[in-house]
Amino acid sequence: FENVASGGGGGNYFKGEQWYLAEGTQTIAQKLAAPMGDAVILNSPVTSLSLAEDQRVRVTAAMGTFVGSHVIVAVPPQLYGGIGLLSLLPPERREVIRSFR
Repeated sequence: FENVASGGGGGNYFKGEQWYLAEGTQTIAQKLAAPMGDAVILNSPVTSLSLAEDQRVRVTAAMGTFVGSHVIVAVPPQLYGGIGLLSLLPPERREVIRSFR
């Protein structure tokens, strides 16, 4: 989907200015989270991300500290530095994100 939406799927089928979701974009997150049940923690703001000793991701949030092999970050890139995510990214991605305003 991402490849097609970005115009890389053989045609520019989706343009942000032309498409919207009647139910809002939160519906996407809700549909993705539904099969995961209790593994998805909502309403618990993340204060920091770091790598654990075993290279898994440690997430410190309002509800506690969690460790996992994967993390979905649903904040604008401009906020990555505030939660410690920027330092976990490869250098080339850090540079691009730092240029966001």
